[in-house]
Amino acid sequence: MNLMKKTIFCLLIIAAVFASAQNAHAVFVEGSAGAVIHEGNVKAAEQAAREGALKNAMRNFFSSADNTSVPEITAEFLKFITRYKITSRYVKDNTVFYSVSADVDEIAMGNLNYYIREATNSVVFDITGKLKEDLKPTLLKTASEALQQYRFTAGNNQNFLAEMPDNPKQTDMLAAFSSGPAQFLFIFTLNASTKPEGEIFNCEAELYVKPYSRDKEFTAVKVTGKAVQETDDLCITEAFRSSVLTAADYIRTNFIPLPETVNTVTKYSVRAVHFSKFADVKAFMDFLKRREIVKDYNIKTFSLEEAIFDADTVFSRDSLLRNLDELKGRYGYTARIEGDELLLDFSAGTE
Repeated sequence: MNLMKKTIFCLLIIAAVFASAQNAHAVFVEGSAGAVIHEGNVKAAEQAAREGALKNAMRNFFSSADNTSVPEITAEFLKFITRYKITSRYVKDNTVFYSVSADVDEIAMGNLNYYIREATNSVVFDITGKLKEDLKPTLLKTASEALQQYRFTAGNNQNFLAEMPDNPKQTDMLAAFSSGPAQFLFIFTLNASTKPEGEIFNCEAELYVKPYSRDKEFTAVKVTGKAVQETDDLCITEAFRSSVLTAADYIRTNFIPLPETVNTVTKYSVRAVHFSKFADVKAFMDFLKRREIVKDYNIKTFSLEEAIFDADTVFSRDSLLRNLDELKGRYGYTARIEGDELLLDFSAGTE
């Protein structure tokens, strides 16, 4: 084997080893989605279908994990896809369809605190009762905004409503809910009345809310909201908003408490030694903050020999060490905690 062949062979081995190391903490998942082309805007449909496919890949990641509930998948989650490739793309019946295969950073997804800044629950809903049809879109938007204040997100609601016939029955809603990704279903029944008083309207919204989870039917909630506004429609909308807020508060208090994600913050003095460049250590601390392993940090002192930081974390001592241990292969350090000091020794990366 001549020198050139030997060189190429060695480079191929190094590339294979590097690729293996890069994927050691990645999980391979697939996802598919479609998006309707509106008013000939193919580019927007392409973007929506691709994002939907990536979100479904993340959803499949959680669905396949043991003892892990599927959270509301937002664009925030896509940063944990290290890379992806499009496995199929086609247009049929004015709809763009995408399928992707994606690598998910398993280390980053290993703990809820890495990726959920605020705990949320996904919900779908519909509004029934004696409604003016032209007012319903406004009421749907109002309900979504009100629920968001109690951290019920309705990102899947448009798809949920599209799955049902006109004037859906309760069985139609339950069927659409069971086939979708949302965690909860709320069926709103609204009875509103208005009374003109001079140049203003006084109105009352009586709202019944029937909540469902994947495995439970909750007791119906009855609340009343009132408002005074300049127009009939605005009055009903604001009274409805008030009733939804009251119902959401009751549901959070009595039926569906927020997931527990708030942890006690622990402060550590981080001392880094045996590094080649301070910039590399700072980049590592930025990485820990970006991944929320470290909640925040600031630089106290640094020199050619050592760098000292103050850092906050929501992790326990054992969890912090476990996560640092998973990353040491990438950054070439050892980590240990003595009291309130975290020592990072980068000598392994400088040999």
